[in-house]
Amino acid sequence: PFIEHKKLFTEDSWKKLSDALDKAMHLGQAYELVLQMIRVDGSYAWMRVQGQAILENGAIVGLRGLVQDISEQIDYEETIKKTTLRFDLATKAAGIGVWEFNPIDNSLIWDDQMYRLYGIEKEKFNGVY
Repeated sequence: PFIEHKKLFTEDSWKKLSDALDKAMHLGQAYELVLQMIRVDGSYAWMRVQGQAILENGAIVGLRGLVQDISEQIDYEETIKKTTLRFDLATKAAGIGVWEFNPIDNSLIWDDQMYRLYGIEKEKFNGVY
């Protein structure tokens, strides 16, 4: 069963899903996966897929599940990762440290570059201004 769905997933995602379906059908094991799908137009999408066995009198009689398109979330997370990497590269190359100050509790949060700039070991910094 479900072989008609194979064309909707990348090879890696189909392997994960088919393994999860097999465990759900035979062992009653629920699953939650993030999978890459191939849309009808050939573009890719990211899906959160959840499923569980349907039991009657202790026997597995079927499966039920849901699929949620999380492509925007994945794209957003990737944008944040790339931006963070560029920011880290730029601050390291320029020798710039980044810090935050919380005026309510007078606490400081430093990045690793701040410790290097001030010659302070992270473990010895109490984070209080």
